[in-house]
Amino acid sequence: MSQPALARSHPPIVLVGSDALAARLVEELAKLEDVDTGSISRRTAARVQRRPAAGDPPSGGASGWVTVVVPDLNGPFVSHLRRSGATIRTGSGRDKTVLEAAGVGTASALVLLTDDDVANLHAALAARELQPGIRLVIRMFDEKLAARVEELFGRDCTVLSSSLIAAPSFVDAALGDGQQLIEIGGKTLNAGPPSTIAGHPIVVLARTDAGTPDGAVLLPARGAPDAELVLGEPAVPVPTPTRRRRRMRWPGGVTRWASARLRWTLAGLSVLVGVGSVVLREDLGLSWLDSLYGMVSTLTTGAPDGIERAGAAVTLFVAGSMLAGVVLIALITAFAVDDLLGSRLSGALGPSVGRTSDHVVVCGLGTVGLRMVEQLRAADIPVVGIDTDPDAAVAAVARRLGVPVLRGDASDEHTLRAARADRARSVVAATDDDVANVEVGLAVWAMDQNLRIVLRLFDQDLSDRITGALPQAVSLSVSAAAAPVFLAAILGREVKAAIGHGRNVLLVAEAPVGAGSPAEGKPLGELEQAGRVRVFGHVRDGERWRTLKWNPDPEAAVVAGDTLLLVATRSGLADVLLRTGATSDVPEDRPGVSVVRGAPARRRFTPVSARLAGRWQSGRGFFGID
Repeated sequence: MSQPALARSHPPIVLVGSDALAARLVEELAKLEDVDTGSISRRTAARVQRRPAAGDPPSGGASGWVTVVVPDLNGPFVSHLRRSGATIRTGSGRDKTVLEAAGVGTASALVLLTDDDVANLHAALAARELQPGIRLVIRMFDEKLAARVEELFGRDCTVLSSSLIAAPSFVDAALGDGQQLIEIGGKTLNAGPPSTIAGHPIVVLARTDAGTPDGAVLLPARGAPDAELVLGEPAVPVPTPTRRRRRMRWPGGVTRWASARLRWTLAGLSVLVGVGSVVLREDLGLSWLDSLYGMVSTLTTGAPDGIERAGAAVTLFVAGSMLAGVVLIALITAFAVDDLLGSRLSGALGPSVGRTSDHVVVCGLGTVGLRMVEQLRAADIPVVGIDTDPDAAVAAVARRLGVPVLRGDASDEHTLRAARADRARSVVAATDDDVANVEVGLAVWAMDQNLRIVLRLFDQDLSDRITGALPQAVSLSVSAAAAPVFLAAILGREVKAAIGHGRNVLLVAEAPVGAGSPAEGKPLGELEQAGRVRVFGHVRDGERWRTLKWNPDPEAAVVAGDTLLLVATRSGLADVLLRTGATSDVPEDRPGVSVVRGAPARRRFTPVSARLAGRWQSGRGFFGID
């Protein structure tokens, strides 16, 4: 297919941003297949099979229909954007004239990817002035602002957080327990080794194959042997917030400044006073008030008068109470002073590390690091953070969650040992600098060669070499996990979860079938592609209830209004989204553009459970399940 034909078959899209996520998203857009023919340009297909070299000409996939607005041409990913075939324009996304020159007035979607929430809001407002009906996909970190922005812009606006999308994969890699839980189709499913699945798996996600570069084949044919990663019902019960460890609760604001040790010591003193009051009342015949006064006097100033006539047992009890009172009051004084002064001295960076063990050390508390800390603490996993320059947001999280945060260089062995990394279950390097993350990984390896390491890396070649040299290391990319979710939002669809397997990402999604789409009337088997797409659920709306069939018959016909539950690679998902999306007639003022329509994707910020914090949950209930 010629490049002009490809440009005509795709609606124009404008992106604002020049970071790693923008580069990944343009790559995903360049791989989109033609809506009508399902074919892909030869140049794009060749580029999918190999990484582009520095001197490669621009790919035809995104050329002519994807425009990227960047602040300047000196950014580290501008050359990457050019090689993907995007049209580059310089300027600020806040500037209405820049957006108009980029084609926002006739574009089908505007994707705002800068890391400044306010700047993205400015650009969205300017775009709606140019074209009131344009679909907006906005990247935002602040949850409250995101909710208000979605309410402001209405149905054709999707607000996503790349850190919230990627953090669960980092958490799962850090814990290394094979538990990657996903809510879909009214069930909680687990993606992990076969041993973590109860009964037969719903779908095999990967099987072992020593003949492949990665040692595994993704989404093999049905019934494939040697499965190493499957999707099915979890073999162990899913923890919920109601099953969290019970903690001592006190009225008022005592827990805000009093540590657990101080609260338990106060409780011990109270019990001793109560028991002693009962003993004095029964043996000395005192009133309740006099016995209480006598016990308090015993603990603070000495035994009451006449105690020597009460008998040996009472005398020994009072003597022991006096000794216990001296110890308890000394401990209460020490703990109170430490809590009050310690909170003033270290409150901005959370509590002290103490003797923490079996915890996760998170290095780099940016957007991804903070999301990880929140989700790990939601699952009652102890965390210690390291950051070179913690800001106010980091301090607020440290105080709210009780997370110790050390200020220092995470690649320095002394800093790692101060965080007790040698006693941790894993160390995560989550900064936005590949080199810095590699330095942290090598420092951890030099300290303990058996410690699990999770590295955030964008560069694929660097990732392959580092994970090859460090067998205990896992490399993940935020942009690789988030880009397909943003792509689905552009096309009006919703990704439920991203499953990491090595450096690869599999995406679980619900794909509604639109009226007039290429998939309508075709058998399910035509949508499946070995190694790219597997359909594991088929939802159909009946007159009285919805019916969900797991592992549906490949010969079952697809009709408009059905919803397909599927797992796919990034390129496979792009193909399915286009084949299931309805096409509408082109508006008169936008000739030569076919527009893909679909139900709007929705923001997923609310945690489903402690272990599912940050994941996506199916929004509709099912009344009939086969």
